[in-house]
Amino acid sequence: MISFNWFLLIFCTVVYSQKCSDYYTCQLELYDRILNNSRPSIRPIQNDTEKINVRLGFSLIRLVSVKEEDSLFTIRAHLNQTWNAPILGWNLTAYSNVRHFRVPAHSIWTPKIELVNPSTVIDTEANHFININYDGLCELSYSTLLTIPCNFDLNSFPFDQQTCTFKMGSALYDINEVAITQAIDFVIDEPGLMPNGYSFGSHTVEQKPTFFAGFARTYDQIIMNFMIHRRSTYFLRLINWPKCSDYYTCQLELYDRVLNNSRPSIRPIQNDTEKINVRLGFSLIRLVSVKEEDSLFTIRAHLNQTWNAPILGWNLTAYSNVRHFRVPAHSIWTPKIELINPSTVIDTEANHFININSDGLCELSYSTLLTIPCNFDLNSFPFDQQTCTFKMGSALYDINEVAITQAIDFVIDEPGLMPNGYSFGSHTVEQKPTFFAGFARTYDQIIMNFMIHRRSTYFLRLINWPSSILILLTLTIFLLPPSASERIIYGKYIYFSFK
Repeated sequence: MISFNWFLLIFCTVVYSQKCSDYYTCQLELYDRILNNSRPSIRPIQNDTEKINVRLGFSLIRLVSVKEEDSLFTIRAHLNQTWNAPILGWNLTAYSNVRHFRVPAHSIWTPKIELVNPSTVIDTEANHFININYDGLCELSYSTLLTIPCNFDLNSFPFDQQTCTFKMGSALYDINEVAITQAIDFVIDEPGLMPNGYSFGSHTVEQKPTFFAGFARTYDQIIMNFMIHRRSTYFLRLINWPKCSDYYTCQLELYDRVLNNSRPSIRPIQNDTEKINVRLGFSLIRLVSVKEEDSLFTIRAHLNQTWNAPILGWNLTAYSNVRHFRVPAHSIWTPKIELINPSTVIDTEANHFININSDGLCELSYSTLLTIPCNFDLNSFPFDQQTCTFKMGSALYDINEVAITQAIDFVIDEPGLMPNGYSFGSHTVEQKPTFFAGFARTYDQIIMNFMIHRRSTYFLRLINWPSSILILLTLTIFLLPPSASERIIYGKYIYFSFK
């Protein structure tokens, strides 16, 4: 009787424990069983002190990009994590010899080992799958892009070597819950890495426990240091050596090179104590207007500024004998020498161009209207002489950064200036350091005094002479008889002439 009961129990267990009859349905049943009996945050263990050992594999597929300007290093890698969870296993005989199947990684427990120091959003488990074996061995394997910050030391450019560090670990489970076992397959699949400008040098792997602020727990971490070498020949040939083949394309390349390596606010120097000497040329073209009622004095002048910036120069042979070209003035550094005492909005650099020579000599040349306030002394009118002062200098760069060298071409192109009522007398030029309130710095300044004479004959002929004639005509009224009717008509005409 006892033997019969044992036989019945074994028969029922075998019949009712296996609902599947073929390989496919047994996979479906195992899939449902695993998902029903698992939770993403519950470790598959029978004891709280039990530790899950994870074997981490890391295979570097290729170097994707090195962005030195953003300090970013990106690779494509293949990650492999394996661990044992016997509680998830099954009997091969009971399930039609199903040895393994896969489930979505986000639906069961995973050790949450990922990149600890990313610079971009890291890949999630949403599109990954875990391969579960009948003995409970779980394997999570996938390829992903990994981007980290990397400090680049360019002191030895282009013969430098950089070291970038990847830190892999779990920020959720401490070392008593998940321990990482370094895998043997930290290998490089492609020794000749891309992009062309870099090549893989070597790597080191270190396992190190770490701590996070606010937690008394220790977390396991794998630190991988990748050393990359810059291919100096690549940079020397493709970057330092020009790509242009004719005069026009070499101008284009030089244009792009200068604009890429220049900033409007950065002086083209190699030492902070270096001073840039600017040769200032000023040519007075004509006197435009003298507004005595508004105390304004306007001229048209041609300004010329030249300075040396050897850092912007190039080799003539390498660039099809291109000796010079022009760039917009607002796109590179300029000494910002302008009129200090204007009465109107001064001309900007937006429409001006700088001529750059192969030896680094820069020239900014343009014509403009300059209007300044001028105090007119009319006590000696119309035999007066007026002095108006133009002050040229930089209000941005002090004398230790930009020094003005007085040019020899402070000349007058048209001695017979207009308008007709005035003529140019003489001019004086003085260089004088100046200060601005609130700053302890000294600024270089060129002061130009222009003396203009009023053409007295012009005023005597056009103003005094007509008045004298009208006075004489007024006196002729008394030559007519008092009773003559023409005397009244003649007097009215003279009266209206004064109007």
